[in-house]
Amino acid sequence: MAITTHQLIGQLLIEAGKIEQDQLNNALISQEDSSEQLGEILIEEGAVSKKEFFKLLSYQLKIPLIELDFYKIDTDLIELVSEKIARKYKVLPLFKIENTISLAVSDPLDPDPINAVQIETGLNIDPIISTKSDIENAIDMHYGISSFVDSDVQSDQTDISELFDESKIVELVNGILDQSNKYKSSDIHIEAREKDVRLRFRIDGKLQDFQKLPRDIFPALVSRIKIMSNMD
Repeated sequence: MAITTHQLIGQLLIEAGKIEQDQLNNALISQEDSSEQLGEILIEEGAVSKKEFFKLLSYQLKIPLIELDFYKIDTDLIELVSEKIARKYKVLPLFKIENTISLAVSDPLDPDPINAVQIETGLNIDPIISTKSDIENAIDMHYGISSFVDSDVQSDQTDISELFDESKIVELVNGILDQSNKYKSSDIHIEAREKDVRLRFRIDGKLQDFQKLPRDIFPALVSRIKIMSNMD
């Protein structure tokens, strides 16, 4: 019988004396009906703390552990890994040295995310461990908050109805507010420029770019905000 990556992680925890076999068995059963990773289930069940789990994983596998938070990443590097791949596999490129990308992953024993990025970029991959939630937050930070917005939409396209229906605008504005709350920003700046709309959050007193949106979306965006503010 093949040993899964989840069982390997569980075995590491047992050998380190962090969990018992029955705790691993129960977590594996729970995982059958869940999309969560084994570590997330064990953490939720209180079998091991998040900090302890990832520190042990890093130590046992001899793979560095990083806390992403507001980790600064080169824009050119972000462009090497598509948003689709980053969100699907929960990965984030951190830095590149010659032909190798250091890639943040939450499960370094799962080959699929590493293989996907390797195929897309044609580069070697050096995994670095981070939590799934940190990676998801960093993806929002560096790729933008709206996965359904295509920032490459032609600026001469003026019929906004062809780009976004009302439900999309509602989803976009709600997403902006949710992300603003997540990062505890003090204010939101939406700036219409010649070719696009720049969205920025003020975090810890500093304005940080979050998303570039198509220029034609601006009137619908303002209209939705006015409705929510009872200014219409």
